[in-house]
Amino acid sequence: MKKVPVWILGLAFANLLLGAPKEVTIPFKQFKLKNGMTLILSEDHTAPTVFDRGGLQRGVAHEKAGRTGFAHLFEHMMFQGSANVAKGEHPALISQNGGSQNGTTDNDRTLYFENPSANQLDLGLFLGSGPHGKLAVSQANLDNQRNAVQEERACAWDNQPYAKRLKRLTTLAFRHVRI
Repeated sequence: MKKVPVWILGLAFANLLLGAPKEVTIPFKQFKLKNGMTLILSEDHTAPTVFDRGGLQRGVAHEKAGRTGFAHLFEHMMFQGSANVAKGEHPALISQNGGSQNGTTDNDRTLYFENPSANQLDLGLFLGSGPHGKLAVSQANLDNQRNAVQEERACAWDNQPYAKRLKRLTTLAFRHVRI
């Protein structure tokens, strides 16, 4: 008899108690911009902010063995200046307009987001359009952000007892997208 992992039993039990998730329809409009970006607009007037998210369909799982960290490095580089703004201006403009910004790198994607106040959608789109293909790449920016990424990896992965097993699981789960 094959053993069933406990988390699968827990998920099955939760579905029995709570019922299957209900389908939710969120209305949206999609636009293709002149610069090649796709804009998806979904209005929700319950909050006085805008959530502006951009991303790339590349993440950790797309990196070659022995040559990792590039997706995370370029996530960091997104906020180091671009053709539209100088170093430090991107986060300053978002903050001055009542918002925050950040990025995240996952297995299959790299995301960047800002959430300025609702009347600053144009600012968010302007700031988000500059970095894609127009990063301010300098040796100083690369060195600084490479060190930051290495420190994050050391704290989040290298010093964790479960890291090797999780890395192996991730490699197995995403082996179909390796290039």
